[in-house]
Amino acid sequence: MPRPLPHHRQRGASLIVAIVFLLLLGTLALTGLRASTTNVTIVGNMQARQEVSATAQMLIEQTVSSDEFARNPQGVLQAARVESDFNGDGAVDSIATFAEAPRCLRARSVSFLDLDPSNPIDAPCFASAALSNPGLVPSGGGPAGSLCADTEWQLSARSTDARTGAAITLNQGISLRTAAIGLTTVCQ
Repeated sequence: MPRPLPHHRQRGASLIVAIVFLLLLGTLALTGLRASTTNVTIVGNMQARQEVSATAQMLIEQTVSSDEFARNPQGVLQAARVESDFNGDGAVDSIATFAEAPRCLRARSVSFLDLDPSNPIDAPCFASAALSNPGLVPSGGGPAGSLCADTEWQLSARSTDARTGAAITLNQGISLRTAAIGLTTVCQ
């Protein structure tokens, strides 16, 4: 029959095993804490990015709601600004301005054949009978040109988050039917 070991040889062994398990559990807890902190940071950054994108989109939508940018691109560049308070605390969370003046990429005169007299958008494109050449008779033998042009524009809005400094530049292309008069000064 085996003899039991003396008690003085067993002292401290269970303490060492307990410390090892405590260190392992502490390491697991720290790893979990770091992972959750990283996830919260990632979600916060994604939220800031979404907020600055939304502010830039609001600026572009506000700008294209009228045709002022087509008549005065430099004036719109100086005046256009949107400030957003997403969390409702009264402080500005993100600010959007234009990175550059709205830029006309191309313009194409609209033929009378492409216009619909019953469409209110096309109504200003028809010339008055009081004009010497109301546009009904083409000068070059092709289809008659109206007083309007289909234009393509590039708008570039820059938005910055006030707290994190996250920034985004949102480029948007739009098409606009506008008066052909004066387009040679703003379109290439």
